[in-house]
Amino acid sequence: MQDEPSASLKGVKKRATLRGMRFIVGRLVDAVQALHPWVFWHDIHEVDRLGREVLGTYPFGESIPTVGSAVQTWRTRPIDGVVTVAPRGCGPALLAEAELRRAGGFPLLVVYNDGDPLDQARLGGFAWRLLSRPARREQTGAAGPIEA
Repeated sequence: MQDEPSASLKGVKKRATLRGMRFIVGRLVDAVQALHPWVFWHDIHEVDRLGREVLGTYPFGESIPTVGSAVQTWRTRPIDGVVTVAPRGCGPALLAEAELRRAGGFPLLVVYNDGDPLDQARLGGFAWRLLSRPARREQTGAAGPIEA
């Protein structure tokens, strides 16, 4: 991410917005993490870096954080697979799916939703696929970060 010059009004607004977002997200995560330890929030700069590592610099849009957050979560959390949810027919989501299947190296389910009920058999099949494999936390013996 290219930072705006510090003296510009746009740069000041951007930094203030990010500071406010970090504060709000931090309070929300802290409030629920004791009961739900799976709730976390990645550093957006790292998500952006990893997304661009896979996608390059073009196209710009939501495919970068979709790919970056999936890759970062897989590399740093003891998860068994990744599920992404996107609107049906969304171009950036199709691109993210293609790149995650090519470069991700992890079980992936992409759910395209247009308001119809979710396909329970498809979700069940993905869950069965994950349950039929050893859990990653058991393979690594780690409850903390996993480095790829």
